[in-house]
Amino acid sequence: MQFSAQLDEKWASQSSPILVYISSTDNNKKVSMYKALRAQSKAETIVAGEVSVPEGRYSVEYISPVNADGSMYKVPKTATVDVSAAGASFVDTAEIGENSSEVQFEFIPASKVSS
Repeated sequence: MQFSAQLDEKWASQSSPILVYISSTDNNKKVSMYKALRAQSKAETIVAGEVSVPEGRYSVEYISPVNADGSMYKVPKTATVDVSAAGASFVDTAEIGENSSEVQFEFIPASKVSS
């Protein structure tokens, strides 16, 4: 399963990684894993990752990174992905957009982040 995320230039190597949580929604499969996506440079605003999972249906959730200044991002809705021998396809792409494997994060300034 391949996926990518797009953030702004505030997300940099000093920021925490984006965490992607992947879990199976099929009752007969026990898959639960995290994948970290880390910025390598300040110029990198799109990052990609890949995981190998058996065929089935999965829930994909994103956990916001925290930037050095305390700002964060609003994460996209949880996505449902079907994985088959032909590849992975996002089932619900309304919020994701045309390129269903690439999600976009909405910036939240540090002054608007509450603990």
